[in-house]
Amino acid sequence: MSRLIRHAIIALFCLWPPVALAQAAFFESYTQDQGLNDGEVSALAQDGDGFIWIGADSGLIRYDGVRFQHWFNPGYILDMQTAPEGCVFFRTRARLIYRMCRGQARAVTGPDGTSLYASSIALDAAGRLIAVRDGRIWIREKSGWRALAAAWHGSQKVRRVFALNTGDELGVITGEGAYLITRTGGQRVIQARHLTAIIRRDAHSLFVAGVSADKGSDDLWLIEKGRVRNLKRPEGRFLSWVMRNGTLWLSSDTYLLSVSAENRTRLMQQSEGINSGGPLLVDRENSLWLGTFTRLLRFPEPETANWQEPQGLKVNHVYRLFAGPKDVWVTSWKYGANRFSRIEGGLRAETLPGAKGVVCSDGRLVWHVSESGQRGGPYSQPVPDAEIWGCYTDESGAQWLAASEGLFVREGNGGYRLALYGFGKRVGFVALWPSHESGFWLSDGFTTCLWRPQMRIYERCFRPRDYERVFDGAELPDGRLWVIKESDRPEKAPSGVSEVVNGQWRDLVGSTETPGQGLLHIRPSPRGGYWISGKGTLLRIAPCRNCREGWQTLEAPATAQGLAGNSAKDVIETATGDLWIAGNNGVWRIPAAARSAQPVVKGVRILQVNVDGRAVSHGQFLMKPQNALMEIVFTALSYKQANLVTYRYRSGPDQRWTDLGHQTRLQWTRPRPGDYRLQISASQDGAQWTPPAEVQVKVVPPWFQSLPALICYAGICVGLLWGAYYLRVRHLLALERQRTRIAMDLHDELGASLSSIAMLATAARYGRETGDADSLTSQIASLAHRSGLSLRNLGQTLAVQAADADRFAWEVASQARSLMPTPTPRVHLDLVTDAKGVYFHAHLRRQLLLILMEALTNIKKHALASEVIIRLRPEAEGGSLWELCVEDNGKGMGEEGLGSGMMHMRQRAEAVGARLNVDSRSLGGTRIRLLFLPSKFKSVSDRPDAIAEVSKFGIRPVLALVGFLKKGANMILGRATRRGTKEG
Repeated sequence: MSRLIRHAIIALFCLWPPVALAQAAFFESYTQDQGLNDGEVSALAQDGDGFIWIGADSGLIRYDGVRFQHWFNPGYILDMQTAPEGCVFFRTRARLIYRMCRGQARAVTGPDGTSLYASSIALDAAGRLIAVRDGRIWIREKSGWRALAAAWHGSQKVRRVFALNTGDELGVITGEGAYLITRTGGQRVIQARHLTAIIRRDAHSLFVAGVSADKGSDDLWLIEKGRVRNLKRPEGRFLSWVMRNGTLWLSSDTYLLSVSAENRTRLMQQSEGINSGGPLLVDRENSLWLGTFTRLLRFPEPETANWQEPQGLKVNHVYRLFAGPKDVWVTSWKYGANRFSRIEGGLRAETLPGAKGVVCSDGRLVWHVSESGQRGGPYSQPVPDAEIWGCYTDESGAQWLAASEGLFVREGNGGYRLALYGFGKRVGFVALWPSHESGFWLSDGFTTCLWRPQMRIYERCFRPRDYERVFDGAELPDGRLWVIKESDRPEKAPSGVSEVVNGQWRDLVGSTETPGQGLLHIRPSPRGGYWISGKGTLLRIAPCRNCREGWQTLEAPATAQGLAGNSAKDVIETATGDLWIAGNNGVWRIPAAARSAQPVVKGVRILQVNVDGRAVSHGQFLMKPQNALMEIVFTALSYKQANLVTYRYRSGPDQRWTDLGHQTRLQWTRPRPGDYRLQISASQDGAQWTPPAEVQVKVVPPWFQSLPALICYAGICVGLLWGAYYLRVRHLLALERQRTRIAMDLHDELGASLSSIAMLATAARYGRETGDADSLTSQIASLAHRSGLSLRNLGQTLAVQAADADRFAWEVASQARSLMPTPTPRVHLDLVTDAKGVYFHAHLRRQLLLILMEALTNIKKHALASEVIIRLRPEAEGGSLWELCVEDNGKGMGEEGLGSGMMHMRQRAEAVGARLNVDSRSLGGTRIRLLFLPSKFKSVSDRPDAIAEVSKFGIRPVLALVGFLKKGANMILGRATRRGTKEG
């Protein structure tokens, strides 16, 4: 008897459950912490670019999805309207009307040519401004302002005007009622005082809001097909209203109310976090914005509903969902079960306290445990004392329960009985899912088999690895199995979804990339594919054989669909397309219409350009050489899941993209000079990118990189190349002249000598009989000795580029001893060797030594002198001129002194810029005095084509030539001497 009473009480409790009318919705809140310093929001609008404009007590504020920026302060702003072309009109408390386009606000001119003051404004579908001024309606046409006929609104004084949804009619509020005005005239739709708004829902119905005389608060009337119906609602003063997807949203000073197309109302107030109402806005991403007295709220998807403890749940942490034909059940671990059903046209949450259990396919709660520990159900059949994880109704109507104590079955009106302890041992079951064949799959976590209800057998068993357990599964249309498993050793195999074909396991790569990387359930979707959920993951997926992940993602509900956080543990999809989600944040319902809401990134907007921290605003931004940093601030103007927007940029259309991640600032440090077209693009999925926004940047080069400097550099390079070419040609010419000079010297000095030696050698050969051989041999020796001396002098002067006074004195003395080896004449040397800072270069020494050799040769041949004096010293003490003097006491020069020898000496003196003086006296000797100017620098050549250049670039070939000639002369001299000795 007591058992029947308890069951009756439970049944009555199910019939009259406690009902939670309120439903919460996820929203984002913007306060001073997010940069909104003025929390009292009085007006909202979105312009054509996508910026959100906020009217407040401090003026106009712009929000770009990243930051709030105070823009303009015309005073307290009452309302805002957006024109079709994207410009925004707003009205201040002083009734002054402004028009703002592209961030520039200007006062609107009225019919009288002055600033427009109006008590109400509206914008029709053509973008015409409609203003109420002094109780009359004015329309701004292209040709100017036009007044609307007063008879169209009953000749009554107009208080407010509204552009209705169709755009071709106006809603007018007067002191006596509400009127509809079309292009042809007007008609009154309701007669009442203190009306505040008229709103068009569709072609056959209107909403009219007004103040009720008896309540002192706003009423809401629905005028549908000529009938007027007053909708019940809590008391409050209406502040704003918008239409969204056929649902009317109204805000009052205490709550937010929605009226659906089926006239179902939904209330959100203080318990749902709505502290007050204010202006409403539906942006182009279909999000609902609400301004309050303290903050700004954004509802990504307001139709999505949430139930938690304030809305009637016993506890926020729920974990299982079960769908019946009309109801949805949700259970928690120990705080009971809740049923959501459609009662009186609204969604209500029905709570069965202290119960937990499952619902089979017929929608009945088959088992629960009360807080007192008593087992029972809505009907009197005995139920197993176990944790039940799944149920299945076969073709015969038998009901199967997979429980922790085994597999139970109930047939007919009898109770549940145990049908299977386990697979080989009594361990119970943790999962049950249907098969396309007759039967269902059972799993105890370690073994999974196909159960045949008709034959009471299990078959086609398979096992995961020893460290893995199966928790749920689904059979694909082609017979493959997808199972949810958990791994104790993730380093070897991850938890997640695995595919089983003929007992062979394959882990799907997509499991390792899910947000939580830990799944609990897999459910088939009526739209195709499967829902996987658990630990922060909620995805609808479909098999994919050729993709890396093993599946393709069809749907991923998140904040864009009004779902908050990663709280999904279980999910079911009803036949109507609604999603029910259970998790740590209670129960969520995403309507079918809201599931398709996806964030749309329209494009990137450049917000600001800073050069070295200073904001600049020009069409083409200039970066001068002294500027080091350019910063570009931008945003994609997407408010749904803005944290998922990624950016990329490139410095020109022909350059490669560079990933910026989620950064909304691009910093450019000391770019190279040139003209750049910086392009920035955005995407939310990484596949579809917006058309790029461009920033024209000109980087001015520094002066040393400017065009005149480059021209100058080019001129210098050309000059250097020409100079190098000139010096090279000059060097080659000098080298050629020096070679010619050496050849001339060799020809003059050695050619004649070698020819003489050859002739004397021939004469000596045939002069043996005459006794002239000795004389001829002596002459040959003398000529060979002289030739060798000339070659040695030439080699010495070429070997030493520059010589000091001591070195040159030694060369002069060596020349004198070589030419005057005998005691007679006697040679006296007066040579200065300690002069400092005096240098004799190769060309100078060469010519002086040749002049000295010519002079000594002439003395030896013709002078018959007994004394020879050679002086090398400065001309005067401290002077820069030096003299080289050769003086003898011979017979002087006769006619022979005027021969080629003296001419050669004068030419050589002129070649080094010296002055040659010859003083000859008959029977008094000869004095040859040479005045010249040595160098004060060791490294400076006497002349550009001096022998120094030859020594630097060609000394080795010249010395080789000199050595070869010297060796040839010695060989000829040796042969002639040996022949003469042999013949003697």
